[in-house]
Amino acid sequence: MRYDEGRYDEAVSYANKAFDEFFKLLGSDAKETIYCRGELSEFLRRAGHLREATQVSRTQVIICFRVYGERSTELQTARLRLANCLRADKAFEEAEALCRKAVKEWVEDFGADSPNSMDARQALTVVLSESGKYSEAIREGTILLEIQLQKNPDKDWDTVLATRTNLAADYVNQGLLEMGEKELRSILEVRLKRNGPNHPDTLHIESWLGNCLRDQKRLDDALPILRRVWEQYGKVLGPIHPRTIHSGFDLATIEFLNGNKEEALQLLLSTADLARIHLGPQHPTTLAVQQALSMVQ
Repeated sequence: MRYDEGRYDEAVSYANKAFDEFFKLLGSDAKETIYCRGELSEFLRRAGHLREATQVSRTQVIICFRVYGERSTELQTARLRLANCLRADKAFEEAEALCRKAVKEWVEDFGADSPNSMDARQALTVVLSESGKYSEAIREGTILLEIQLQKNPDKDWDTVLATRTNLAADYVNQGLLEMGEKELRSILEVRLKRNGPNHPDTLHIESWLGNCLRDQKRLDDALPILRRVWEQYGKVLGPIHPRTIHSGFDLATIEFLNGNKEEALQLLLSTADLARIHLGPQHPTTLAVQQALSMVQ
């Protein structure tokens, strides 16, 4: 629950306690200890403790190799967790190599349409996207979407929707704004019918749509969308949830671009405090807000 609520530091504390207990009782190679180490690395990453998360993940890879073997699912899962830590720490080259290795081996062992292979390809698209390789991310995402639709032709299937959302985001980042807007509006229509207007998944799509409109210089269209997203995230997830904090940064950006500099400054100041306290000083959102503050003040 603490993980789902965005209370990552509390999740880290509980995961540390569980790991220590299993380590003392069962040793480092027990499956329960290995599982807890993996969860701990994930929570550390989410909390922004990237160096520690990477160290824990590297140890996890070594132990999984020793216990389960080179071609084991457990080892590839550990490598993908390490790739997530490296990606968050902007070590994109190593993260991409780990993801590509997982894709290659899982496709060889289980086929391109196995859940593991598709998860690995999804991780690869995220690394490519965050490293700015949007055209490659679009290519891999398109391959993934085609495989998913072959298994289940329902374009509204949850996993397909997630892939469509990532593709739409890559269209926006690549500057294909009209394509991105069209796909985001199509996904939003599904989310509204399925989840309602205030569900976090719906708000996530609206957030991307608002930013897409901002990039098209349609500030009057983007502003009410991003304001609603921020307000509803605060009500649904709470003011200290990472999504709420990041949406405050998005809203401050559009307020500034729209000429509302005082509103933008006040929002950035409050968002900076929340990010620093609840996400940590090295979290990407915290750093982005601090950079924006230095430009506005």
